Amino acid sequence: MSADRTALLEFSQTLMSISPDVHLEASLELRALVLAVQKLEEPGTVAIELKVESVSPDQLSIVATVKSKLPKAKRGTVLYYEDSGHLTAEDPKQGELPL
Repeated sequence: MSADRTALLEFSQTLMSISPDVHLEASLELRALVLAVQKLEEPGTVAIELKVESVSPDQLSIVATVKSKLPKAKRGTVLYYEDSGHLTAEDPKQGELPL
């Protein structure tokens, strides 16, 4: 590593130089996450993964990937009864009232 640390790029600058699209994608995913968390009051994540490989003794290959897990709305449940191997929403043990 060079002794001149002023030449090192900051993380965000490095990310932008790898791919401006990744920076934009991460920003959009973060915004979507914030809105979903506010609406659903459930947690989620956004991650930027950098895969760094050595190409030669003095070269590196970096591939960036954005992954997100947005919270999902909870679905309601429906209760069913079993009647001779079939599902029914009406309790087969309950009689009908005359109208």
